[in-house]
Formats: sequence, structure tokens, C-alpha cells
Amino acid sequence: MSLSGLRGAAGDQPEPIERFLAGTGLTPGEKLAQTEPAIHRASGGTCDLLIAQVSPLGWHRHLFEPLRRGENQVHFFVFRERASVHQPVLATATALLVTRLKRYVGFDDVEEPVWSVLASTGCIVAHLPWSWEEPLSSAPVNDAAAVPAG
Repeated sequence: MSLSGLRGAAGDQPEPIERFLAGTGLTPGEKLAQTEPAIHRASGGTCDLLIAQVSPLGWHRHLFEPLRRGENQVHFFVFRERASVHQPVLATATALLVTRLKRYVGFDDVEEPVWSVLASTGCIVAHLPWSWEEPLSSAPVNDAAAVPAG
């Protein structure tokens, strides 16, 4: 099933993964079969990446470790349009709890997604629509664009 076919229950709102990938310029691919959380593939040119919406509580921090194939891939997390080498569990868990509290007292609030990304070194991830949360001084350089070391 392609990502363009994934829709919410009402059928009119795209899934969060579609909204995220729409701004990247990459072509959404197929979901990997039978994974929890769901892992989606996207690609474009020499860039191939896997992306999953993970738990804000950090339960899936190591989701991509078994899928990593050597030094030709980088792993990072994206939260609030910022990328970091490690999942910022304190920030993501706090945001989840604040959202739940707001809902409990009657506000209509949406949970902020946390993405785990495994990208090939052919991806110039600095050109994708997020900003770096922490300096990545030891990161390799790819076409003059820094990518996080994994």
C-alpha cells in the first residue's frame, strides 16, 4: 500500500507521515510489512530513507538498529521540526503529558509526532525541512551538507 493511500478514519485528512513527507520532496514508498510502529520508505535520487512515528516516551529509540547496514546510513530523530542524534525523551514525554492534561481539562490539542529516521548517506538531510537541535561537529560532510552521525 502506498503512502498516498493512507488516510485517517474520516478519509479526508492525510496521516501524519504523509504530511511530514509532503514537505521533503521525496517520493513516498511502501510500508515495511508487519512492523510496529509502522516503518515507511521514501526515496529520491541517491537518497533512500526509512521513517517511523515513534513513542514520545522513548520506547522505540532503538527501532532501526537491526536494520542499519554499516557506515552508509545515519540515524536521527525529528521532533518539532528539529533533528537530533538522540531522541530528546524529556522534551517529547513532557509534550505528550501536557497535551494529555490539556485534553483532560477540555482543550482540543493534537499530539506532536516524533519521527525516527534512518537515511542513506546519499541523502542531504540538511536540505530537508528541519533544523538541527544540537551541534553535530563530528558529523560527516556530504555535498557540503552536514548529516548527523549515528
